[in-house]
Amino acid sequence: MPAGGGAIANQISNFMTGYGRSAGVPYDEYQTIGIDYSMKWFDPEAVGVSNLVPGPPAAGKFVFLNGAERYYAGNWPKGDQPFFERSASLVQLESPPPSDQPPNFPCEGCPSATD
Repeated sequence: MPAGGGAIANQISNFMTGYGRSAGVPYDEYQTIGIDYSMKWFDPEAVGVSNLVPGPPAAGKFVFLNGAERYYAGNWPKGDQPFFERSASLVQLESPPPSDQPPNFPCEGCPSATD
């Protein structure tokens, strides 16, 4: 199955998945977990909702570099990255980018559809 989602689709809030060698890794991949990664660091002073646990905004959260872009094997940026630089880190998105929006499937003939 070809790779899809995440880095291969320029998405930041979804993981890339793929099976066999098509996933861009140098081995056969058969896990259903994400096979791409984002650069992040923990900022004890960043305030926002948790990345992991629902709840009110609080201090201390993971922040992301490069607009939370995801990378897959062989595509990781080279050179120094601005880890621990608050001005180069994304604390939280106001809304998902267009690439991460779910598709709008029409509901033809559904009981909830209106004329």
